Amino acid sequence: MPSKHSNFIFRVAIVLMLVFISSCGGAPSDSETAPESSSGVIAKNSSYSSPIAISDDDSLIVVANTLNSTVSLINVAGDANTKLTEVQVGEEPRSVVITPNKAFAYVTNQVSGTVSVIDLNSQTKVTDITVGAEPYGIALTPDGTRAYVANSASNTVSIIDTAINTVVGTINIPGVQPRGVAITNNNGGTGQQFVYVTQFLSQPTASGGPGLDQGSEGKVFVISTTDDAQIQGVITLAAHDTGITSVASFAILFSVRRAAQINIVESLTANIFSRLECPFGIVASG
Repeated sequence: MPSKHSNFIFRVAIVLMLVFISSCGGAPSDSETAPESSSGVIAKNSSYSSPIAISDDDSLIVVANTLNSTVSLINVAGDANTKLTEVQVGEEPRSVVITPNKAFAYVTNQVSGTVSVIDLNSQTKVTDITVGAEPYGIALTPDGTRAYVANSASNTVSIIDTAINTVVGTINIPGVQPRGVAITNNNGGTGQQFVYVTQFLSQPTASGGPGLDQGSEGKVFVISTTDDAQIQGVITLAAHDTGITSVASFAILFSVRRAAQINIVESLTANIFSRLECPFGIVASG
């Protein structure tokens, strides 16, 4: 029969062995585990606004149908390429994104001023989130916990908490008609990310103005996911020729789409001396 002393030594040996195994990698440390979001999934790629989105596992496509205010769900797993259903959303859907765990799709509705949330499992719309005026682009953070929406008519970006589907912040954009949105996927999709927002219309340069060559420039606005109140910076794109440079007595055929005609303008007198009937287009002579 073992003595009490030998039992004690045996227990101490077991404890020391367990400590040794743990220190040699028997149990994974926090640094060895994959990063997780609230849903347990981190996106493989950066998110950006587009009228078509594909799930991270390349099995599902969601397409925004602008003219009939729906989105189409298409199964592309194993090259099935089969339409599953069509879901009614708001008026004039423009952009769509799919959450990293393929549970939901978020769709901007430009005319309705909303973002529709689609449950991809039940293939139904679950709610509409009111954002700014004429929302256009939308993108998700890598963990899918936040959506950033560019509101083209109110010149703002709405921040949506996807856990509660509520706008939790609004950032003013010092530009004209923000539309495109893209979000980085740095540091394995964890921590601070940056949101880039384009403006649809260029702005006059410091020495330029409308109708002048080199008079307008584009801008991209930078937002940090750690600051819900203001932009972090502005990237200015090089100015380009936007005016009329004449090298002959007449230079430009101006397109007038609504009137379905082209006016030929004499550059010295600015008088219209001929008019052609056609849908739209532009030509320079000389």
